[in-house]
Amino acid sequence: MRTIKFRGWDKFDKKMFYLKYDSKDMMQFTGLLDKNGKEVFEGDRLTCERGLIAEVCWVTPCFLLRVKGHGLFSFQDVGNIEIIGNSYEDNK
Repeated sequence: MRTIKFRGWDKFDKKMFYLKYDSKDMMQFTGLLDKNGKEVFEGDRLTCERGLIAEVCWVTPCFLLRVKGHGLFSFQDVGNIEIIGNSYEDNK
């Protein structure tokens, strides 16, 4: 698992501050929306035009789609996507 870190500038105290999250519990926004306008996060399960079911995962240095038995795909490779659940609540 990767460590998610953020850094910010405190303009009142004039110093840098750091935030660190355990990626086992945090799911990062990919910056993408599914075909219904829902935000896509790491760990989401999706369907795509090819009829495949994929899970969003982080593979340094980017988000990819992991399709069981088919490998990894970029979001551009699969066409329209739709969120159908996530790996934490569905646990399938």
